[in-house]
Amino acid sequence: MGRDTLFSYAYGQRAVPKLAEMLSDKTRTEEERVQTLTSLNNLLASQEEKCAATSAIPSIPHRLEQLIRSETEPVRRLSADCLASLATVMQGRIAIAEYDIVPAMTDALRDKSPNVRTAAARALRSVATSRDGCALLAADEVVQALVAALDVDEQPTIVAALSALASLTRLDVGVGVAIAAMIIEKLRKCIALGQRTNRELLLCALQCLFNIANTADGKAAAIHASLLPALGALCVAPAPGGELLDPETVRLAVGCIMATTIAKEGKFAAADSAVVGALCDILVDAGTDPFTLRSVVAAMKNIAELPRARAEFAAQLAPHGVDMLMIADGAVWPDSNRYVHQNVAPGGVACDADRALRAQWGYPEPHPSSYDEPGE
Repeated sequence: MGRDTLFSYAYGQRAVPKLAEMLSDKTRTEEERVQTLTSLNNLLASQEEKCAATSAIPSIPHRLEQLIRSETEPVRRLSADCLASLATVMQGRIAIAEYDIVPAMTDALRDKSPNVRTAAARALRSVATSRDGCALLAADEVVQALVAALDVDEQPTIVAALSALASLTRLDVGVGVAIAAMIIEKLRKCIALGQRTNRELLLCALQCLFNIANTADGKAAAIHASLLPALGALCVAPAPGGELLDPETVRLAVGCIMATTIAKEGKFAAADSAVVGALCDILVDAGTDPFTLRSVVAAMKNIAELPRARAEFAAQLAPHGVDMLMIADGAVWPDSNRYVHQNVAPGGVACDADRALRAQWGYPEPHPSSYDEPGE
C-alpha cells in the first residue's frame, strides 16, 4: 500500500486540506515537500479531489505557483504535474487565472531540467484542452515559449508543446505570433523527426500545420517553406514489404495539402511535386476512409484548376477506370460541373455536358460561340 493511499485512509475527507496545510508550512524541508507533492499528485487522479484542491484553504494553486519556482528540481517538476491535473477541471483553470499562474508555467518551460520542461509543457497542454483555457494562453509570450520548446532535445516536451499549440491554433489563437516565431520551419523538422521515430509527435505536428494552413498567412508560410513535397511523401505507398501507411497520418497530411492548395501558389507547388501521384494513389485505394477521401477530392479539385494538373490527373486515373468516377457534384471526373466553365473546348465532352445541362434547366447560353466547332 503506497504512502499516499495510507495518507488518504488516515485523513479521509481531510486529506486534501491537510496537504494544503503541509504545503504552506515553510519550515518543512525540501524532501518533505517532495513527499507532500507526490501524495497530492496521486490524490489528484480523482475529479472529486481536484475540485477539493481548488477550494482548499490555504490555497493549493497559489502555493504551487510559488513552488514551481523552487530551487529543487523535483519540487518544480511535481508542482507542474499537480497544476496539469488541476487544469483538467474548470475550477482549476479558474484558480490558475485568479492567481496568474500561467507566467510561472511558461517560465518553467525554459527550465534547465528536461523533466521540468516536460512537466511544464504538459501543464500548458492541459490548460489548452478547453476554450477558456486557450484564452488564458493567448498571450504572445506563451505562444513564443511553446514554439521555442519545439527546439529542445526531449521528444515528450515537443509532443506536449505541439499538442498545446494545436489546441490554440484550432481557435486561431496566436497564429500570427507562431508564424513570426518561425513555427512552420520547426514543424517541418518535427514532421521529419516524427516520421522516423515518433508517431504521436508526427500526428501533433500535422494537426498543428493543418490548423495554421487554414489561415491566409499560414498557407503562404507553408508554401514558402516548401512543405508540399514532404506532405506528399507521407501519402506515398511504401515499397513491397515495407510498413503500411498509417491512416491517421494520411488523413492529416491530405488535409494539410487540401488547405494549402486553396492558395494559387499552392496549386502550382503541388502540380510540380509528387502530390498529384500521391493523391491519385489514395483515391483509387479501396481502403481509404470516407473522411480522407473527402479531403483528397477537395485537394484534387483545388489543384485541378490548373489545366496541366487536370491532364495529369486524367492520365494517372484513366488506367483505374476513375475517369468515370462520380465526384461530389454528381458528374463524372474530370467533366464535373466544377470544371465545365474551364473546359468547354468546342466538340469536347464537357462542352456537350454543359450544353445538355443548360438545355435541361432552361439556362441561357452566355457564350454560344464557344460551343461551335472552328470554321462553323
